[in-house]
Amino acid sequence: EIQLWPEGRVCALTDVHLEIWDRSENLALNREVIPSEELILGNLAKFAVDGNERGTYWYPAEGSPQAWIIVKLDPVAPVPGLPPQGHPVGRIIIMWRFPPGDLTLERELNTEWRVMKQITDNTGLRTDWSGMRSANAIRLTIDKTRVVC
Repeated sequence: EIQLWPEGRVCALTDVHLEIWDRSENLALNREVIPSEELILGNLAKFAVDGNERGTYWYPAEGSPQAWIIVKLDPVAPVPGLPPQGHPVGRIIIMWRFPPGDLTLERELNTEWRVMKQITDNTGLRTDWSGMRSANAIRLTIDKTRVVC
């Protein structure tokens, strides 16, 4: 979104709806979320994972060029003799109200964060990533600092 301020035009982050799929289930649906910012009461972070694809979204803050959101997946029961397991994440779908610019998808497994996908100059309104990974949490980072308004 672009707004005109006395300082000039300001690029704001976009509304976000996030889905995390294994083979058949949206693992993100109604899960705990941790946002970097949550300043607009009508667009709280929990709306990114409420399953409402066209009605509610997370919108971190007006005029903020960077933000992130973490989706905590349910704990996986330990298996004796094996290291801690994560959920099999096969697909992540992100729907945008406005193109996000740059974004990074990361997974957390056993307290270690690893990058799964980095996208620069994204101009689409839907990001659809596929690839099987194990995870206990997913972090989406949005960066519009390079977007020319």
